[in-house]
Amino acid sequence: MTDRIPGLVRALQDGDDDAKARVARVLGNLASSNPGNRVAIAAAGAVAPLVALVETGNESDKEDAAFALGNLAYNNKKNKVAIAAAGGIPPLVALVAAGGELAKSHAAGALASLAGNNPGNKLAIAAADGIPPLVALVETGIESAKWPAACALANLAAKNDGNKSAIAAAGGIPPLKARARAGCVDAMRALKNLAFVGQAPPAEGTCVVCWDRPRSIAIVPCGHLCLCAECADALNKCPICRAAATQLLTIRHP
Repeated sequence: MTDRIPGLVRALQDGDDDAKARVARVLGNLASSNPGNRVAIAAAGAVAPLVALVETGNESDKEDAAFALGNLAYNNKKNKVAIAAAGGIPPLVALVAAGGELAKSHAAGALASLAGNNPGNKLAIAAADGIPPLVALVETGIESAKWPAACALANLAAKNDGNKSAIAAAGGIPPLKARARAGCVDAMRALKNLAFVGQAPPAEGTCVVCWDRPRSIAIVPCGHLCLCAECADALNKCPICRAAATQLLTIRHP
């Protein structure tokens, strides 16, 4: 399959608009779950034309190019740096802010991949005003867009106090809490990384998801007593250690 990649990248560089969109989708699929293909696609020169497609293509082009960039950046340090160096962050932010629904979803996923364990990209995404549209996407986006937006916010908040404050200032905590109650693990991770910035910590013994109701549910087998009954109904993993919940035990407080 890797012998097809140079020809596909040439078509991405020199083909017509319809061909470019098709090739971007194929490259995105090839990069998905295949670390070797991610390396080969970037080495063949795909990053710059994919960034250009996100910036100047039509709606379909942008959607497919964002999908490809997200997969290229996933767990690949060099590709994260290359995409940022090619100017990929501002057009991806613009797509989250004003693209079509699926394009927003793919662009949020790309930003999540770019921000993961990359301090420079975290700063660049915030500097490009990426936080407010990601918060809006968690709150009002289609279902398939909410989780990558929550993932992006979680990655942006990790070990970055400036981004934590910016997410809180953009109103990010309430929609993240709502998504956490609905069982979104990435929203839980975002709240954990935010470390209650911008508001008082929850009271002792308060549910770690909603921060409102008392803890009354212990999770088996990990043993964490961390949830209220309402939030426990929506979850299948422990929000603290992320272990699968095989049983929920109600703890009666005296």
